[in-house]
Amino acid sequence: QDVQVCKCAIGVLGDIFRALGHSILEYADATISALLTSLSSEEVDLSIKPEIATTLAEIALALDIHFSKYVDTVLKTVVISKNANENPTFMRESVIDLYSGVIQGINADSSDRNVILHHSGDMLNDLFLIALDEDTADNIISSSCGLLGDLALNYPQIFSDLDSEQMESLNSLLTKGKISDCNKTKSVSFWASRHFSNACDTFGGIEDDVHAVKKARVGEEVFYSMRITVSNKQYI
Repeated sequence: QDVQVCKCAIGVLGDIFRALGHSILEYADATISALLTSLSSEEVDLSIKPEIATTLAEIALALDIHFSKYVDTVLKTVVISKNANENPTFMRESVIDLYSGVIQGINADSSDRNVILHHSGDMLNDLFLIALDEDTADNIISSSCGLLGDLALNYPQIFSDLDSEQMESLNSLLTKGKISDCNKTKSVSFWASRHFSNACDTFGGIEDDVHAVKKARVGEEVFYSMRITVSNKQYI
């Protein structure tokens, strides 16, 4: 099949679910099954797979709590697919968007939250890799900071076991977003930083002092950056 036609068709699926939401729930099983089959197939052109992940993210947001039963299978398939490729960065942005879509689609009191906790290590590892990449595009930094904020807001306990190097890595990611020339990236980064600060304060992500520092005002909302003291050095 023509690759561009396939990409367009997959994109239209996302548009349909986003427009109609719960009213086409009866087609969700077949649609998600077909997308996951294509995602895990070696015969599908690699350039199509990011589009599949992005569409799954849109479906997750559209179905909201009704996406819960697919979460574990979807996340397992996505992780296997991105790890099977020699160049895992090609799906980076779409996978980050999928993670955020799934998190936002799960109820606060849902038992499926344990599924997210189970996969949180993969999510954090992706964020660590993105933070280390000096050539990361601005849109990926924005999506990554958004995911970090979603995790900090909904699953703050996952930061309790991180060491100082990992915490520094996440803070460097937030810093990249804060100094971006894109206002959207800046706004997302400051929002994420505030929730990351709250998560660290609540669960003591590391034994060193974590302080919230008023950094900037965007519109009417005050955002905060992180100042973490590690081995008598400050990282802002």
